[in-house]
Amino acid sequence: QLPAVLYMADLGAQATWHYVSPRIHDLLGFTAEEWAADTGLWMEHIHPDDRAQVLEDEEFDGRRELGAQSVSEYRMRRRDGREVWIRDEGVVIGNRRNEPTLYRGFMIDISAQKEAELALRESEEQTRLIIESASQAYIAIDAAGRMNDWNAQEAEAVGVSRKEGHGGG
Repeated sequence: QLPAVLYMADLGAQATWHYVSPRIHDLLGFTAEEWAADTGLWMEHIHPDDRAQVLEDEEFDGRRELGAQSVSEYRMRRRDGREVWIRDEGVVIGNRRNEPTLYRGFMIDISAQKEAELALRESEEQTRLIIESASQAYIAIDAAGRMNDWNAQEAEAVGVSRKEGHGGG
């Protein structure tokens, strides 16, 4: 069983969902029947801060031709109120008259990846603060033996600012 929600829907924010796999229950807490019966559920459960970007992504840069692809990452609210990060990928396909009106795709839970990215950013910020506030000079050297970063104490000791050292001054 794939860990993804497979679907086929009309294009647009209030789309009719022609098919949604039963995995929608695991992901968002709705049965496939409930999801397909309510054209507003998808948009209602997208995080308000992400809705505009999701709608922009769905426009496919103005290309609604057959085969136009879209990839979007956004937050959704599960039925129980918990937030989950979604990666939604799909492609425009044709209806019976081969007009580009349908979207076939899949949604997967990327919450663990997003949490790891956040933890990494926070760790990098904390490390940067420690380095900048250190009373001793700090120098980072890359694999080729070049200095590629240093703190204010090192800049003061050698008389070269970080900006100047990186070619900015």
